[in-house]
Amino acid sequence: VYVVDDGQSLHFRTLFAAARQFGVCDSTVRLDHVAFGVVCGEEGKRIKTRSGGSVKLAELLDEAQDRAWALIADRTDYPSEEAKKNVRDTVAYSCARYADLRLPSSSRYIFNFDTMLDMNGDTAVYMMYMLARIRSINKLVSMTDEDVVAEARKQVPVFTDELEVALAQAVLAFAEVIENQAAADLQPYRICTYLCELSNAFTQFYMECYVAESDPATKEVLHVHMNRVVLCKAAADVMTQALALLGINVPKTRL
Repeated sequence: VYVVDDGQSLHFRTLFAAARQFGVCDSTVRLDHVAFGVVCGEEGKRIKTRSGGSVKLAELLDEAQDRAWALIADRTDYPSEEAKKNVRDTVAYSCARYADLRLPSSSRYIFNFDTMLDMNGDTAVYMMYMLARIRSINKLVSMTDEDVVAEARKQVPVFTDELEVALAQAVLAFAEVIENQAAADLQPYRICTYLCELSNAFTQFYMECYVAESDPATKEVLHVHMNRVVLCKAAADVMTQALALLGINVPKTRL
């Protein structure tokens, strides 16, 4: 697999044809050129420095760090300054990576930090926030991941509510997306599209389906819908795997 800009497409078509013709590799060997498009600035032209030179990745990541720090600089709920810096780096690097992968590789796209760090959109920040929300359900019902797995093994969960079924179907679609879409055509953006669909399914489920019922006065949990807790655990696991395939590892600490 050759990941090179789309300006070299003719070169690789010629190279692959020659390799086949002269017996360098036969038809059982897969040869792919994954072409990537131009990264543009907000004016729609190839992104460059003020002096007209090429922008280095290190410079973009440095600015992403600065902007991520601005989002959390005033927060005081981290255990240490080091933990705060780790969150900054996770957000900065994840957002840059996700922004680069969320569209078909051959697409031209506008590199915009404000869009990249948007909390309400197809961004790494939003996906990490959504994952943190799902993970928080265990805390709500005072259960560990191991507790949830143990409950699921006792009895196969049954889903009858329309939104439960929709979320379960979204979770089960993961293998199909990876094997027959993203891996088949070498396009990571399909994983990003899947993450958006999974997040939307979870949001609709979360708004309408109570995972736990509490006393309005004391906030004490009176009843837990275990099938929904198991479903949330499955959604969190799949989302974690999908993000990891994009090179984004979300820590279980507070973001």
